[in-house]
Amino acid sequence: MYNTNPKLQSRFILPAPFSKFYLEVDQNTPGGVGQYIGYRIVKSYMENNDTPLDAMLTLPADVIFNKSGYKPKQ
Repeated sequence: MYNTNPKLQSRFILPAPFSKFYLEVDQNTPGGVGQYIGYRIVKSYMENNDTPLDAMLTLPADVIFNKSGYKPKQ
């Protein structure tokens, strides 16, 4: 989440049959997993903060992430 390498987009955001963590879990993790995680972070932010959508769209990504309270299910 903290890496700005542009090559990560193709590994985690773009459509693909599976993700490319380059680990054994790749075949079990869907392509586009970054979109799903991003959606869950934004959803959590909107549920936990009284911010209108148009205002949220102007916030830096790190602010949204830090204030989202997002905790993935184990």
